[in-house]
Amino acid sequence: MKRGGALFLAALFVVVGTACSTLTPWAAKVNGELIATSDLDRELEAILSNKRYLEQVESANLTGGVKGSGRGTFTTAFVGRILTRQIFFELIEQEVERRKLKITGADEQAAALDVVASFGEDAVYKAFPEEYRRDLVLRQAQVSVLQEDIAEIEVDEAAVEKFYKDNAALFAQTCVSHILVATPEEAIAAKARIAGGEDFAAVAAEISTDPGSGANGGELGCVPSGSFVPEFETVMETLPIGQVSEPTQTQFGFHLILVSERTTQPIDEVRADVRQRLLSEGQAGFDAFVDEALGKATIEVNPRYGRFDPEAAQPGIVPPTGPTPDPVPDRGEVPVEAPEGVGPPPLQPQG
Repeated sequence: MKRGGALFLAALFVVVGTACSTLTPWAAKVNGELIATSDLDRELEAILSNKRYLEQVESANLTGGVKGSGRGTFTTAFVGRILTRQIFFELIEQEVERRKLKITGADEQAAALDVVASFGEDAVYKAFPEEYRRDLVLRQAQVSVLQEDIAEIEVDEAAVEKFYKDNAALFAQTCVSHILVATPEEAIAAKARIAGGEDFAAVAAEISTDPGSGANGGELGCVPSGSFVPEFETVMETLPIGQVSEPTQTQFGFHLILVSERTTQPIDEVRADVRQRLLSEGQAGFDAFVDEALGKATIEVNPRYGRFDPEAAQPGIVPPTGPTPDPVPDRGEVPVEAPEGVGPPPLQPQG
């Protein structure tokens, strides 16, 4: 059973409370190595401090929920997923050490690009505390270095540049604008105005019914292939630069399309994507490692957080049932894992 690829390196948890009870200082033990409660708390606090990230996580409607019933708390399901992720990272770190793999400055620089790209926008990543950002980068660097070693590949700058050069079509973009109207007659009339000398952008700003682009003169930006519905895409891909299309019908109405430029994304914008494409070549081997490591590992979880089930379709912590345990000092309940596409990079690159 393929199980490794099902877990994602999501960063989502936080606890806050006021109780003064004493808690055993470990959250889990992995082959005898402790994951300290303080490490779990620190990661939760980092997530709690990032409001924009929390909004993304909450909007994903995770099973078991995210926030607990108390202010500044997470559900036990959410905390369990976060701790599950830490357990997997511990297994990876142990294997990196067993193989005597070294994490270089170049590895960390590349990992930083991967982590930032995984959040979708740089501002979300930068909203985390600096210490936690370093943790995320180190974890991703360990994952990447182990993947490379297992697959016997090298994903260095030379490999990235070669892939980019050899596969330029993957990074092609079309810079396009449009005017959207309700009827073919309106589209024909608009095209006649443009043919008569009026500016495309001015006509778009006046009559286009697309709320997202009309105010910007119809500009949709520079986009890769597959960004729009097929009818629009077909015309966009074949239309000569600078020529206004015939009225094109889609489910949204009738479009006049104008292509201003065809270009290729700069390599600096796609380095993380290229790295993930290269690393995906070793995905099967990495998944096999995860399965084998889980099968051999001795994993013990503090009962406060539940129990670890290695045989589940997605191996991980099963939260405790019954009353919620006493809150952590100066904190509260506990958390989960981020959905695909939200949060830090996945445990394996997505091919």
